[in-house]
Amino acid sequence: MNWKGVSLLVIDHLGLYLIRRSEKMPTHPKQIAGFGGYRKEDEVYPWEVAKREFTEETTLSSQFLNPLGHLKTIKAGSGTLIVPIVAQLTISQNDFFASAKSNGEWTDLFYIPHQYFFNHDRWQWGLRSGVSKDPVLFIALSKNEMIFQNDEKKESFTLWGATAKMVWELKMLIMDGDII
Repeated sequence: MNWKGVSLLVIDHLGLYLIRRSEKMPTHPKQIAGFGGYRKEDEVYPWEVAKREFTEETTLSSQFLNPLGHLKTIKAGSGTLIVPIVAQLTISQNDFFASAKSNGEWTDLFYIPHQYFFNHDRWQWGLRSGVSKDPVLFIALSKNEMIFQNDEKKESFTLWGATAKMVWELKMLIMDGDII
């Protein structure tokens, strides 16, 4: 398989950490995502890319991550193959929020309880106008259900596309008791 990058879904026993990408990013600006990025030429395994990206994007050591595995490879809208990696955070939410600093790739770091994703009625399919005729999975993320690293940036978001597919698959594994 010719994968190009990873998306790191960082979880703890109660929820999922996500970021809102900076509007200055050349791809997917202002979108909700996991940590991650493209693999470098010398990187062979998705986990090594995930660790590097986590450290680059948060300034924290990857020693704070416990790898749990990976989900099915996802084809992003661009056609790029992305390996979703799941890792458990080994420090508390308070310590993570107090210590994580953006390298400029993200503007918001937030946490959503797993239970929020378990309600199937929140998930929907829609079309991206003018881009594709294929339906896109999405879920509205309510600011009232999220815990933000920085409370003054509190707003609701929409999680959609490839990242929504990854979170959907993660949710199904958690509900089945296969993770956590």
